[in-house]
Amino acid sequence: MPNVLAKEYILAFLTFSSGVTASWYWFRFVPVLAAGEINDWATILIATLLLLGAAICFSVFTILVKSRGIMYATVALTAGVPYLFVPAEIPVLVAFGSSVLFLIVAASFIRTEHVLTPGFNTRKIIRAGLPLYFTIISLTVSIYYFVAVRPKSIVDIILPRPAFNASVRQLSRPITMLLGMAPIAPEQTVDDALKAYVTSDLQKRGIDASAIPAEELTKMIASVRENLAAQFNLTLDGKTSLPDAIYQNIGARADAIAGPYRKYFPFGAALLFFLTFKGLTLPLHYATILITAIVIKILIAIQFVKKQKEQVTVERLTL
Repeated sequence: MPNVLAKEYILAFLTFSSGVTASWYWFRFVPVLAAGEINDWATILIATLLLLGAAICFSVFTILVKSRGIMYATVALTAGVPYLFVPAEIPVLVAFGSSVLFLIVAASFIRTEHVLTPGFNTRKIIRAGLPLYFTIISLTVSIYYFVAVRPKSIVDIILPRPAFNASVRQLSRPITMLLGMAPIAPEQTVDDALKAYVTSDLQKRGIDASAIPAEELTKMIASVRENLAAQFNLTLDGKTSLPDAIYQNIGARADAIAGPYRKYFPFGAALLFFLTFKGLTLPLHYATILITAIVIKILIAIQFVKKQKEQVTVERLTL
């Protein structure tokens, strides 16, 4: 019995530590993901493998551990501790309670299926609770996403800055060609871009821009900038980079259009993230079933787990 209890504590520790480690990594990873700053596959791969490892430990633990106290305490801590990484607000507290409750339910489903299933079928046993497990994981990661995007403007959520900058680099040449202007580097300021436009316009009218005094050219650029700002209700600073000026004005306009409903946008974005993330966990679902079966065979081979025959009494209803 002491030997069995020690093994249960080992499995409990592995389940808790793998679950919290995966959650902590995703807590650090999600803000980077929301900002669109992912530039290497290694980070994504590590995050995915940590989720897979946590799911495997959870599956093995809920199948093998018989002590209900150890199982429910470990599962509750594994579900609850990741919410300590974020502020305790109403959406977080609701998600916290739901995660603890339903992860216990998922563990109970797997354990019950293991007890009542004749023989040992890993796929059948794990499928009883694994979908709910990945739903809770998706909820936890979605809360991290919600906390990360809530302070952002609408355009920050829909189109992160790196993606916008990449779009500017791709579109700057065709736009300037359409306007008959010289190519503009995205790093140029608003006044640099307007200077190129004014110079191009003067050349079309047969006026040599180099012959115009610098002070007069500066006034012309300022006049164009002020007219644009007044005509389109923009905030333009000549020293601001062109992509930053465009991005800031799009964000301000989007927030103004949304008005009082802007505060609900992070909830909608988090819901969409949850549904997307839940769909992406489907391959992990099947990988967990496969690898868990292999892990259990290894545990049997090294005699960490032993096989024994049990007689199960099943209650049925008859007429």
